[in-house]
Amino acid sequence: PEAEVHCHQCGSSANLWVCLICGYVGCGRYAQRHAVEHWKESDHCYSLELGTQRVWDYVRDGFVHRLIQSKTGLVELSPGPGR
Repeated sequence: PEAEVHCHQCGSSANLWVCLICGYVGCGRYAQRHAVEHWKESDHCYSLELGTQRVWDYVRDGFVHRLIQSKTGLVELSPGPGR
């Protein structure tokens, strides 16, 4: 069986986000905000919401369309015109 994932700070198993840079797992901004605090302390701006599998960009304060790996790290690939 798969191990249940918990927030690294408070142990919550609800509304979890995982940092795409280092793998830190924290609860969301509507709980105790440990994922947000991780971003503020680390500057790791991309986080995956485990419930929806959507990626959040804390710097732009919005969901990301698509991420790609580049020589400098993860970067957002924006949709083209008319999309």
